[in-house]
Formats: sequence, C-alpha cells, structure tokens
Amino acid sequence: MLAFAFETSGRLKVRNAQLTALRLTPGPWLQQLKEHVLNGEFGARIPLAGRSVSVAELADSILMQGTGEKLVYATDFADIPDNRRKLTELARNAHTLFCEASFVNADTTQASGTGHLTTRARGEIGTEAAVKHLVPFHFSRRYRGHAGRSYQEVSRACSHTVVPDPE
Repeated sequence: MLAFAFETSGRLKVRNAQLTALRLTPGPWLQQLKEHVLNGEFGARIPLAGRSVSVAELADSILMQGTGEKLVYATDFADIPDNRRKLTELARNAHTLFCEASFVNADTTQASGTGHLTTRARGEIGTEAAVKHLVPFHFSRRYRGHAGRSYQEVSRACSHTVVPDPE
C-alpha cells in the first residue's frame, strides 16, 4: 500500500469589518503583513499612516487563520477493513483524493487477488472520508477504451467523483 497526504498551511484572511473599524485602508501593506506572519516575523514593523505598527499587533487585530487544503494520494492496496480505516482517516475531509480504482465491481475476485480496489470500494471510501473531490485513476488495462464504465461505478458510490470530459 502506498498512501500519503499533503496539507497546505492555513490561509490568512483579513477581517474587513475590523479593518474598517480601525480606519485602515487596504493596500500592499496587507501582503507584507501576511508574509511576515507566515515567516514568523512577529517583531517586524509595518509602516501605516505615518507610524509604525508591529506585525504581532496587526495580525491579532485584523487577520484570521483559515484552514489549509489537504491532498491525498493512494494506490496499490487491498480492500481489507484495516486498509479502508487507515485511508478513510488519512483522507478525512480532504479537498482532493487521488485514489486507484483498478477493477470494476464485476471483477472483485481479480481485485482481491492482486491487492487492488474495485470502483465501488473506491467510491465508498471517498464518501466515508467526506472528500470534496475524488479523482480515480490506475484502471486495469483490461478496460482500455472503456474507462467510462469505471467512472460511472465510482460515481454511483461517491457523488464527488471527478469525471473527465469525453474528448
């Protein structure tokens, strides 16, 4: 089994109401403030309206930390309860899960014998993990030219499946 997740650091968002309340005008200084915060430079100072304000003070009053986005990649694993549990937890609330869907449901025996997932299992894991986007890949060569069936089966089990345009 191969699976890993990459999660971006949270995004910094400006509290516009607080910016207005402090009578501060948006400008390039906001980007400077965000860069200092992301670099941990809270002692730095930002020039504002003829005075210098500390990054720490500004960050506390006008910035809020948003959540980052998680991308998960998983392939080459058997559909057993322990693997499902591990992948579901790894992919929990991921923005995008790239996951194998090697075999269609009719070929469950082949999937079990080779340690791969079926399209249904892939979709069920994506749904259970509450991913925003499920991108199936690594279809068996036996379906070359007929990937539409695989995408349809995954989509039946997970409504967030990304299906490419047929071109």
